[in-house]
Amino acid sequence: MILRKPRFSQAGVQRSRYLIDYIGDNVEIVSLSIPSKKGVFKSIKVSDNSIYNNIRSYYYPSSVSKFGLKYITILLSVMFYLLKNLKRNDIIICYNANILYILPVMICRIVKRRRIKIIYEIEELYSKSKILTGFKAFLMKLTESYMLRFSDSYIVVNERICDFLPQKKNVLINSGYYINNSVRKIDENNQNIITYCGRLDYEGGIEVLLESLLHLKSRFKLLVTGDGEYRDKVEKFQLIHSSIDIEYLGFVSQSELDSILTKTKVCVNPLRGKCDFSKYSFPSKVLMYLAYGCNVISSESESVRSLVSQFKNLSFYSNDSAIKLAEAIETALSQSIIREENLDLYRKYMKKQGNALYDYFNHIK
Repeated sequence: MILRKPRFSQAGVQRSRYLIDYIGDNVEIVSLSIPSKKGVFKSIKVSDNSIYNNIRSYYYPSSVSKFGLKYITILLSVMFYLLKNLKRNDIIICYNANILYILPVMICRIVKRRRIKIIYEIEELYSKSKILTGFKAFLMKLTESYMLRFSDSYIVVNERICDFLPQKKNVLINSGYYINNSVRKIDENNQNIITYCGRLDYEGGIEVLLESLLHLKSRFKLLVTGDGEYRDKVEKFQLIHSSIDIEYLGFVSQSELDSILTKTKVCVNPLRGKCDFSKYSFPSKVLMYLAYGCNVISSESESVRSLVSQFKNLSFYSNDSAIKLAEAIETALSQSIIREENLDLYRKYMKKQGNALYDYFNHIK
């Protein structure tokens, strides 16, 4: 069973697909999204897992939000669902930490006397983020502390997270990602399209990317997907600099994302390298970009820098500098894009990561 947040980033969806590929049959995904559906934990077919016939996703109905008891109801419902359905020696994978499913897991473990195994899949430590404040920050720190201490096994992407893990526990450092083997038409119309996908906030670095556009001399078009508290800054930038070609798309479906990235020449990850959060996170969007053979530019991060020797189409800029980012974008735009060669390197790397994940799952079962 995989527990995860609601319909999170496309990159996160693909990371969970990757995990599912190597687990085997009888996987259930419990997602805390709240669609307009009737019934509690009704199994519905959704686009992010429709290719897996053996996987069921359970979504919570939106009706409870009308009564102001949404979170309490979700907590109780998840807890009763787990108590009813978990069997001895079942394995739960918690994708990052969220109190809405971690607390029920804690209670179930006590009731079932540790007869369930917990794998904590960690892409980032949100307790290191400055975005969360007050009670939310306290809850996140408490939740992550519990999971770091009491999980049975761990899958991490950033090696620095191992500093917080107990000794003598099963830990796999793995930066694998889902490979879409379906045939896709690669758009080679040579448009200078730059794409950013993901969070729109300070730590995500969208401001650095927007400022870098003012220093570009080449013709280009920027596509932005995702959402966040800095969405208004993107829209304001569009109004002030109307001569710069920017299209804000908000949240997009997987098919829409396929269309965007197959015609993109340069993808950017401007996550601020100087903030504490970047030290204990891994921007999975970098792997998502690489999955389409694009030229990829990333801020300096230890976790991402480990990939540079594996991919010729991955480069960096330093010091969260908009000027240096602009220089890197100019270079990437001037280079030809050899998608098939890039994709071949990507598949070989992911096969190696997948083999390690397969061995890991076989070891802990």
